[in-house]
Amino acid sequence: MYSFTDMKKNPLTIPFLWDRDWFRPDLGPYNVDVMKPGQAAAQKPQSNNAPAQAANPGQQPQALVVPDLRGMAHTDATKQLQALGVDVQKDVKYFKGGPATRAVDTHRIRNQEPKPGTPLEPGMRVSLQVWEAPAVK
Repeated sequence: MYSFTDMKKNPLTIPFLWDRDWFRPDLGPYNVDVMKPGQAAAQKPQSNNAPAQAANPGQQPQALVVPDLRGMAHTDATKQLQALGVDVQKDVKYFKGGPATRAVDTHRIRNQEPKPGTPLEPGMRVSLQVWEAPAVK
């Protein structure tokens, strides 16, 4: 049995790791049993598939903000927005950002609107400028 009672997010998060929520792992075929405080390990906990309660129930959940997607591959940026609950089919628009100066930047995010750190609201539109292949000389 594992217990995670005092789990806190590392404030030194690395931007390229934002493509997933580290506090909501993909449990796949595993069954998660939620134990109530004070429940003995020998007791069979009531199984449910509801999300786990916050580590600090007295704290308000943090508001979601638009992440910094600049420099990310467009596929990774899309996945990150999806993980935040953005309807990428309806609310994300891609625009040509001009030819990349380096081949490695092709299909990466050049610019974004709204800017990183903007509070993310339901139905908010996100525009992403994507670098195109460099011009052939």
